[in-house]
Amino acid sequence: MRSALVVLSLLGGVQGVFLAAALSFRPTNRRANRLLAALLLAMATYLIVGAYHLGGYVSRWPWAFGWTHPLPLLFGPLVYLYARHAADADRPLRAVDVLHAMPAIILVGWSLPVYLLPASEKLALYAQMQARHIPETLVQNLWASWWLKITSGAVYTVATIRVVRRHRRAVEQQYSSLRSVTLDWLVLLGAASAAAWGVVIAAGAAEPLRLVPQGTGDQLVAVVMTAAIFLLGYRGLQQPEIHVIEVPLPTQAPRVAAVDSGPVAVASDERVIERGGERSGERSGERSGERSGERILERSSLTPGTVRALKDRLHQAMEKEQAWRDAELTLGSLAQEIGTTPHKLSELLNTQVGQSFHDYVNGFRVAEGQRRLREPGDAHRAVLTLALDAGFASKSTFNAVFRRQTGMTPSAWRAAHVPPGPPV
Repeated sequence: MRSALVVLSLLGGVQGVFLAAALSFRPTNRRANRLLAALLLAMATYLIVGAYHLGGYVSRWPWAFGWTHPLPLLFGPLVYLYARHAADADRPLRAVDVLHAMPAIILVGWSLPVYLLPASEKLALYAQMQARHIPETLVQNLWASWWLKITSGAVYTVATIRVVRRHRRAVEQQYSSLRSVTLDWLVLLGAASAAAWGVVIAAGAAEPLRLVPQGTGDQLVAVVMTAAIFLLGYRGLQQPEIHVIEVPLPTQAPRVAAVDSGPVAVASDERVIERGGERSGERSGERSGERSGERILERSSLTPGTVRALKDRLHQAMEKEQAWRDAELTLGSLAQEIGTTPHKLSELLNTQVGQSFHDYVNGFRVAEGQRRLREPGDAHRAVLTLALDAGFASKSTFNAVFRRQTGMTPSAWRAAHVPPGPPV
């Protein structure tokens, strides 16, 4: 079993090195890919040195003893920073980002006396640890670093999940197909990471009580980390660049005034300032916030005339020209088609239609899918064919969106709404 884990750890480590090299030289999404490459290298080093320990090579080459001790403190920060930069390719690396590495740097400094020991003393210390006669100062170091690693793993898992959820809300305002632009797979990675930490904690508590064999925690880490390297490398190489347009959403529902084309937002450059219960109108730009205890309530940036014109052009593009059939339709491309900016189109959809761009466009696609599912002439056609015709990029996306908007899968909806044919 031990030899199999050594081989598994080495395979995972070598794979991590090759994937890191591939990501480093990938011409797109460079910042995110280099952060992911750094994570894969850290994990690969952890696995290779783990194989070195599992294989009993410490006595032959003691110089590498303890190298991986601080590395787990880099895993969480690197996943988090990768998520931040994969979510927005335009985000620059900042000097403050280095602070995420401070716990690992501090632990290196704390462990420096062990790293600087002569080879003979390292071997003696390793023999003591194998016999569970660990010096008190080292015990304190190990326990403190253990809890630091657990805390780091938990904090950065939560932070990464928050980034991914915020990113999903942002891309729903700008993309009609989320298949390649969401980072939901990082939520799975975060959940798997949390589960792995839980298993390691449980194994660490059970090993001294002899409830599980010695080294169970290390074995589980090797298996989970090898799987994580393959997942990270595969998904990282597939991840496209994502450029997020800052789309300001209204901070409150706008007032509406009746015009012949329906409810529209009030003229844009009005704002209301509340001072101690008194209200007064002012002309202003599109900024909102608090200054000197004043609460500024921002109005819509669309005038009634602009709303009417945009609605007409949007109706032309979506109802008559069927722009929604383009599977890669984005907020920017639709805004260009109707002659406006992404900001104004997003505001129109949010304030006048009450939907995100993603839900609005896919509403047309689902309606087309329902129409085709009811058509007797399409009864023999596969759901995938109907999905692609309706503008969906894949059958899985069609199923997910259709179920979200109707509460049923396309096949179940077809069975419920299409009467059975005459008996043969």
